[in-house]
Amino acid sequence: MDPRAVALVLLSALLHAGWNAALKASGDKRCFNAAFLAACALWSVPGALWLLASGVRVSPAAFGCALASSLIWLLYYEGLAISYDHGDLSVAYPVQRGAAPLMAVALGVAAGHRPTALGLAGIALIVLSVGRIGGGKIEWRSVAMRVLVASALTGAISATYVAIDGWGVMRCPPLLYAAVESGLGTLWLTLRACRSAGATALLTYAREQRRVLLLCALASYVAYTMILVALMHAGAMYVVPLRATAVLWAVLLGGFHLGEPHVGRRLVDAGVMIAGITLVSVFGR
Repeated sequence: MDPRAVALVLLSALLHAGWNAALKASGDKRCFNAAFLAACALWSVPGALWLLASGVRVSPAAFGCALASSLIWLLYYEGLAISYDHGDLSVAYPVQRGAAPLMAVALGVAAGHRPTALGLAGIALIVLSVGRIGGGKIEWRSVAMRVLVASALTGAISATYVAIDGWGVMRCPPLLYAAVESGLGTLWLTLRACRSAGATALLTYAREQRRVLLLCALASYVAYTMILVALMHAGAMYVVPLRATAVLWAVLLGGFHLGEPHVGRRLVDAGVMIAGITLVSVFGR
């Protein structure tokens, strides 16, 4: 794997965990998501304008990918809101990351592929770590189970839009692609926030939290652009396990910044999950 891609993905993991910690600490998470993505779109404007001035255009195929991903983001960000409304960052975030490679395996099996022995071992490690991070025995109708289910679905959804984006950036420069995707996503999430909280509440929230939102948006925009660039230099099977190192940062941020419990145990479980993700992504087929 290209060392530049490795560095991009590792730094992206830290930035991604950071803005998720800010989302967890926020009050109205749907207002945060809408205003946050609008700020992401603002950060993407200079690069997009530079490319457009250079004669670069968005192909219909790339626009279709960006549109599809932006619509999928509605489900993704709603899953984040539900997960962080009721669960710890150091629980919900690792489960999201663990669900993504499991989704890839499920799609592969549906297509007729069989996972290798190492791939099956990786699946077992991910499932084990999810169970341990969740606290062991969990009642089906409990809040903890709701968090695990929402987090797992969010992770599976993220695997879907990453796959679409990997195809899209092959047909459009990442800076321009990210601008189109962020702009479309902002529209959908703004409509969602206005429906749940109202336009006045959204504008008030954006004004009061503008500094935090702009900083988080910059971190997210840089992080995701790094992933898009990395996908141009390395296959998704290598990017996914490296990106999973973000679970370690999430546990540390959850424990030392948000005051969440069981930091030591969750770090061990996060390490087990990363090992499982690596086996599934690199040796699973």
